[in-house]
Amino acid sequence: MRGGVCLSLTGRTKEEAEEQLARWREKVDLVEVRADCMDESAWEGLGEWASGLGLPAILTLRSDRDGGFFEGTEDVHDEALGELVRQGGWAYVDVEAWAADWLVDEVRRRGMHVIRSRHVMDGVPEDLEHWMVETAGQGLVPKAACMLGGTEDLLRLVRLHRRITAEGLPPGSYILLGMGPYGVPSRILSLAWGSLLTFSSDPGRTAAPGHLDPGVMADLYRVRELSESTVLFGVIGNPVLHSRSPHLHNPVYRREGMDAVYLPIQVDDLTSFMDLADELSLQGLSVTIPHKEGVIPFLTVRDPVVQAVGSCNTMVRRDGGWFGTSTDVEGFLRPLREEIARGGDPVMKAAVVLGAGGAARAVVYGLVQEGFRVLVLNRTEERARVLAEEFGVDWGALSPESAERMREFRGLIVQTTSVGMEGKEPASPVPWYRFEGDEICYDIVYTPRITPFLEAARRAGCRIITGDRMLEAQAEEQMRLFAARYRELRG
Repeated sequence: MRGGVCLSLTGRTKEEAEEQLARWREKVDLVEVRADCMDESAWEGLGEWASGLGLPAILTLRSDRDGGFFEGTEDVHDEALGELVRQGGWAYVDVEAWAADWLVDEVRRRGMHVIRSRHVMDGVPEDLEHWMVETAGQGLVPKAACMLGGTEDLLRLVRLHRRITAEGLPPGSYILLGMGPYGVPSRILSLAWGSLLTFSSDPGRTAAPGHLDPGVMADLYRVRELSESTVLFGVIGNPVLHSRSPHLHNPVYRREGMDAVYLPIQVDDLTSFMDLADELSLQGLSVTIPHKEGVIPFLTVRDPVVQAVGSCNTMVRRDGGWFGTSTDVEGFLRPLREEIARGGDPVMKAAVVLGAGGAARAVVYGLVQEGFRVLVLNRTEERARVLAEEFGVDWGALSPESAERMREFRGLIVQTTSVGMEGKEPASPVPWYRFEGDEICYDIVYTPRITPFLEAARRAGCRIITGDRMLEAQAEEQMRLFAARYRELRG
């Protein structure tokens, strides 16, 4: 049976579906016709239409109970699906696990393959392994799509892949994937693990939570080329799907001919994640908010920068454990040095650092090394005090009462909090501060590129440094470390 990258067609009409396919035809291997997304008037002649698309077609009539759009009783659903099956023209028909068995017989009589599907909205159930093996034993393609609620669920899904393979299910005989943001790695790796296919959809109308568009699947992650021997790297954070890091690392891997892929991995539990890292044999990791401090206890070797700043943004597997470093310091300083070389020194050799988390520690350390006087401001004043006293700098509350003190250190203002990050309310951490116009303002948030903080500074005439410049500088160093690890493994 032929599989690969499947495009879920979610248009309301045949014409809309054709437009979706036209955008992505070169990136996909088969299509899923989501009849539940279509107007019922489009069902007439649907099978004949599907047979003329030029790619194998899966018929799906997903009920609302399983995350689809078909509303009606089970009997009404089954009769409607049966009518569509009788039109012919389908390579596969998706028959939900609860649907009547006569539908399975109807599909088989017409020489089509049956995908028997379960959609689980609350994790990975204990009985799923038995159900998948039993269903495959009936000559059907078992499909399980599980909404993953956290890292532990992703770990369970990966282990399920391993177990059903050990049970004898050959590659291409089943479909297993995770839904939602925690499931994204499984969508990228599912073909490599042995799934018949992985789903994608047009970004204008996605078919399920966690779908990536076919271009991202085929070009950025090269899912068709991945295998069990592909070397895995990734970025961990929460949230993480906004991260630009995969767009920086993966093109380099491709250009250098590396059999490697860099994944976005949303992590809510570091203990479960470290088990997952072993299960997947992850070889290198970028670490972002909120885990830069939390990963340190899991390191077997820490370099001097990690020791000094108390945060880690890079992990590399080494000698059975993890080596940790921070490329944030050099990544932060390089764009600052470039801006000073281009536009001149700041109005004073002093800096305000907004925030007192892991990123702020790296920034303060770097600024002190460069000879800046530093003022740390944080909403929780005690955290600002602890950080400032460690590096021998000034501190205060991130509040309007600190506006005048900010002006005394305003040569450089560095924003290190998550305020203004995509997915959060658009805001500045200092809406009460009146820019003089002679500040250099630097926001380490890179999505969006121009945050509300930087927009306000730019309007006031300040020089600005965007977070993408820091990201690119620190990513270059990470790539060097990851490439070295790759060469150790591949010789």
